[in-house]
Amino acid sequence: MLGHNAYGELGLGHTQAMTSLIQNRNMSNVVAAAGGFNATFAMKSDGSVWSFGQNDKGQLGDGTVTNRLVPVKVLGLDNPTLSSMQVTPSYFTVDLGEDQNDENNFEEGDVTVTVSVYGTDGVQDDSFTETKTLKITNSSDVSQGVDGDTSQSLLQDIHFINGVATFSLTLDAEGLHEYEFELEGFEDTQKVTLNVESKNEEVEKVLTFVSLPSNQAISGASFSAQPVLRILNRNGEPVPKAVITAEIAGEARGSLMGVVQLSSDSEGYIRFEDLGVVIEESEGEIVINFNVADSDYFIASPTIKISSPVGPSGIAPSSSKSIRSIKLK
Repeated sequence: MLGHNAYGELGLGHTQAMTSLIQNRNMSNVVAAAGGFNATFAMKSDGSVWSFGQNDKGQLGDGTVTNRLVPVKVLGLDNPTLSSMQVTPSYFTVDLGEDQNDENNFEEGDVTVTVSVYGTDGVQDDSFTETKTLKITNSSDVSQGVDGDTSQSLLQDIHFINGVATFSLTLDAEGLHEYEFELEGFEDTQKVTLNVESKNEEVEKVLTFVSLPSNQAISGASFSAQPVLRILNRNGEPVPKAVITAEIAGEARGSLMGVVQLSSDSEGYIRFEDLGVVIEESEGEIVINFNVADSDYFIASPTIKISSPVGPSGIAPSSSKSIRSIKLK
């Protein structure tokens, strides 16, 4: 016998902890033993069962609630078997795992809860394989001191394998919540306080080129190859009615002409038909940004080389006035 002995669970007649192995001379002919929560049980060769340690709830089975420093006989056990002497885990823990996005912040939805059981030595009890009932009580608005009527409870059977059970718990209300977990057969409960946040339903949009605009163009004329883009969400589904606006990037001295703003069709396509550019210099290079409305997201075209048109006299005419318009389909 050795270890914790605050309640006399070593059966030595005192409450001094033992750091080295010592024989319990108060017991003999012991054929099986098991440890409970601050209590010990032993079976003798004649079939009788004896207990010692904490007994505030009558757990020693001697008909009293008096702690016992030495073994006392358990009453009412006739011909017990070794199977009735299995060790009972001492406590359990609750872990909400990787669904947690911050210290105690969770998004609405389902989270995976892991319940683990441990012996008095603090080691996970991998021999514990059975089904237990778990009572979960949810108290909302705990920061406001609201009591009683806001609490909801549910019972769930969970199956332990090698001392571990997992199940899914739905967090479906925003705010601060305190969850209390009560596991059948265990005295202590576990409490977890967490803040449930509304799930961000905004879907990330991805804009890609289906066809690129011309890499060379004449100032004042529409591109010979018009850009076609497509917008999808992160699940690969088309996003209809997304507004896309084309604009010259940087500080180039010029402006776009034609329809510069379109909305995507039912399949997520954005098809420009008369996009062009007018620049003030005789030639230059530009990049066009295609911006998604109500976001900072955009996609940039490759560099487009712009040159001035040459008239019959061989002299480049002055730049025509740019035409800018908006068309929503």
